[in-house]
Amino acid sequence: MKQAGSVAMMLALAMLVGWGAGPGGRAVAQARPAAKPPAVKPAAAKPAVPRLWRPVAAADAPDVSEIKQLRVLTTSDYPPFNYVDRNGWLTGLNVDLLRALCSEMKLKCEIKAAPWERLVEDLKAGRAEAVMAGMAVTEANLRRVSFTRPYIHMSARFAVLRSSPLKKFDPVGLAGKRIGVVNNSAHEAYLKDMFPRSDFVPYPNDAAARKALRAGKVEALFGDGVKLSLWVRGSRAQKCCHLRGGPYTESRYFGDGMAVAVKRGNTDLARVLDYGFARLFETGKYAELVNLYLPGAFFGSPK
Repeated sequence: MKQAGSVAMMLALAMLVGWGAGPGGRAVAQARPAAKPPAVKPAAAKPAVPRLWRPVAAADAPDVSEIKQLRVLTTSDYPPFNYVDRNGWLTGLNVDLLRALCSEMKLKCEIKAAPWERLVEDLKAGRAEAVMAGMAVTEANLRRVSFTRPYIHMSARFAVLRSSPLKKFDPVGLAGKRIGVVNNSAHEAYLKDMFPRSDFVPYPNDAAARKALRAGKVEALFGDGVKLSLWVRGSRAQKCCHLRGGPYTESRYFGDGMAVAVKRGNTDLARVLDYGFARLFETGKYAELVNLYLPGAFFGSPK
C-alpha cells in the first residue's frame, strides 16, 4: 500500500496529546472527608482488539542469538503510523510497535527513515533487514519481498452526525438511507455489494464527502477507518460526528493489511518478528499502542 496520506501531521500530534496520559498520569488533589462518598464514574472500557496471532508463550521463543542487529527502514511522512514529531523524533504506531517488539525480544534494533521509493531497493541491497512502513501484502509486493503475518488489518467505518438517529448499521438498518462515499473506491464497491438497498451518493474525494456529511446532505459517510478516526477527532470536523458500525475488514475489498517486509526468502526473520508481535498481543502492549494511535479506527464504536 503506497502511503495513503495526506493526514495532517499536526493533527495527528494534537490528537496524540489527548489520547493517552503521560507517565504516572495526572495528579489528583485530595478531597475533604465526606459522610457519603460521591459516586465515581467508571472509566470507559477501551475497545477490544482482535487476535491476529495464535497464542504463544515465552518458553516458545525462537533463537535470536544470531541476530546481532536488526536494521529497520520506515518513512517519515505517514502519520499516525510513522512521522517526525515536533521535537524532530521519528515516532508513530509502526515505530512504537517496533521498539516494543525489540524490547520484548531483547534485540538491538535501529530504525531509520528513508524515501518510500527506496525502501525495497535498500532492503534488497542489504542496507536493512526489514521494512515497517505500512506496506501492503499484495501479489506484486510478494514478487519482491517476503512478509510477516499482517499486524494491522485495514478496516472501513461509518461516520454520522452526533445528532443522527441511526442505530443499526446493517443492510436492513441502512436501507433507503443516503450514504456518502468516494467515487470509484473500494468502499463504494463494498457498499454496492453489501448494502444494495441504500442510496449511494458518490463524491470525488474525502473532503467533499465529509463536507456533505457535516451539511446533512447525506445521513452517513463510509470510508477508511484510519482517516475517519483522525478526522472526527480533529479540528476540521468541529466535533460534528462520530464513528459507528463495523469495523468492516473484508480483505477482497480492503486488502490483507500491513505487514513487515523482509528480504525475499528470509522466513527465519519473519518468524522471529511474528513471534514478537504475538508476545506484544499477549502482554497487552499491542492493544495499548493501537488504541493510543488509532482509537476507534479498527475496533469498537467510541463516542
